[in-house]
Amino acid sequence: FGWPMGPAYLMDVVGIDTGVHGAEVMAEGFPDRMKPDFKGSIQVMYENNRLGQKNDVGFYKYELDRKGKKAKVVDPTAYELVASVATSEKREFDPQEIIDRMMLAFCNETVRCLEDNIVATPAEADMAMIMGVGFPPFRGGPCRYIDQTGVAEYVALCDKYAHLGKAYEAPQSLRDMAANNKKFYG
Repeated sequence: FGWPMGPAYLMDVVGIDTGVHGAEVMAEGFPDRMKPDFKGSIQVMYENNRLGQKNDVGFYKYELDRKGKKAKVVDPTAYELVASVATSEKREFDPQEIIDRMMLAFCNETVRCLEDNIVATPAEADMAMIMGVGFPPFRGGPCRYIDQTGVAEYVALCDKYAHLGKAYEAPQSLRDMAANNKKFYG
């Protein structure tokens, strides 16, 4: 997709304890869509004192490379811990399904920020996500990404994945845009 790093590595860099704290704050503020009703892999890592680069074990193990810099190494124990909370049998995911599962909740929250007047315009929201969290610049930001996907097609994807939780449900403003054949830009 073009992110600077994947989600597991990002959690290790930020610190799994920091991620757990952030998730707790978000769950308190938005329990309808941010409070999980299950134990996930991040919580399991935290409970097993796997804090990421802070203590050299997280989703990856960290060892010094030839230049003395921490390098991530695959850790079989991480696979075992993640398997302990897997909700289904191990399977291969289509790359587009992974993108959809990661991006829908993210883009939906951006749209909710527009709905709640936290940010004034799609352009400001897109710029904030590019400059603030590293959204791939060549994709133009979450609102531009929704436009490129097609708003109606994007809403259909939200409906397809709505069973994953409220965070995947299309915000009403997107449903209205789809019904009226509107876009964020142009």
